[in-house]
Amino acid sequence: AKGVVQKRAVLLDTTSSIPSLTKLLAEMRTVRVEEIVYYRFDQLNADWQIVLKLAAVASSNGAPFSIPMLDHLIKRDKYFRKAEDEAVDLYSIINAMLAANEFIYMKNMSPWVPIVDRGNDHEDFDLEVMQKLFMSWNFAMEQRAIYDLLLDEQKQSLHALMVRP
Repeated sequence: AKGVVQKRAVLLDTTSSIPSLTKLLAEMRTVRVEEIVYYRFDQLNADWQIVLKLAAVASSNGAPFSIPMLDHLIKRDKYFRKAEDEAVDLYSIINAMLAANEFIYMKNMSPWVPIVDRGNDHEDFDLEVMQKLFMSWNFAMEQRAIYDLLLDEQKQSLHALMVRP
């Protein structure tokens, strides 16, 4: 009987290094979701990837971001800046993302820019309206996963640009 009690004690020992099922499931779920985000991200063209990386930095504190923010970053950052003839068409990309309901959505925070609910229909916004729109991520997990794709040096450079006028 003493041996059976010792075996049960070993099986019920909570101080062992075996992770809990809840912890394993939580880790597995996170990895799977991030892998899906990475796969989707890899399917995008380079300009879309740049815009999403900049948006991930601009909203890294959970705040919404705007096109002027992204424009500020893209024109000044040494990693993502391109020659004038190769410049990223920020407005077209954002409009396409909004139209496809991919990654980001409009977050109307301005009383001066009334956004009419069009249901699932999307019309491209003109430059003036786009300058005043705020966007946010559909899913925080996507923002975090894309943010994690950046090198630490890129993150530092972009965060430094965010605080400079």
